[in-house]
Amino acid sequence: MPVEVTYFGVKAKVAFATVAFAAGIDWKYNKMAGDAWPATKATTTFGQLPIMKDDGVECAQSLAICHYIAKKGGLLGDTDADYVMSEQILQHAEDIYAALIKNNPRLTQKEKLPSYDDFWAKDVPAMLAGYEKLVKDGKFTSKVTLGECGAFWALELMVSLKPACLDGTPGVKAFYDRFAGEDAGKKYLAWLKDNEVIPYFFNP
Repeated sequence: MPVEVTYFGVKAKVAFATVAFAAGIDWKYNKMAGDAWPATKATTTFGQLPIMKDDGVECAQSLAICHYIAKKGGLLGDTDADYVMSEQILQHAEDIYAALIKNNPRLTQKEKLPSYDDFWAKDVPAMLAGYEKLVKDGKFTSKVTLGECGAFWALELMVSLKPACLDGTPGVKAFYDRFAGEDAGKKYLAWLKDNEVIPYFFNP
């Protein structure tokens, strides 16, 4: 039976899809309709999505879901160095997402926020500079890991808003282009389109 992940049809906490495609597991996406959510919310562990079910195993936190899928697919890192690198770039991806929530207009906050201009002019380059220090020849780890999947997810969120945002960090851009051109990246981008996963973040 496939691993089933249920989530809204919005491009927000969807790193699980990148991980699932890289892991090569059998999985199924259950798209939660907005009008079905109020009745479903009370049945979830934390009153939120995504949730995952796999042959009696259930999980209700997005990062834990990503780790679970990565473990099944051997994406946690084969060496101590790859494991540590994977974990830190994954956590940085979460920091990027949190910064987008705080500073960029989104479905539930469409007005331009006071911090928006400084965020893209100062904060984003600073966050990308951290990745730039770690990437080498378009890679963070010796093979695709959970962290690389998470980094691509976060970077794609930014690139979809500001296509030129990676131009100042050539190493990060090389990583993004490499991952986007590989099987997992191609399948993830096609999955967004095929499932009509709508943007969560917007330009004002």
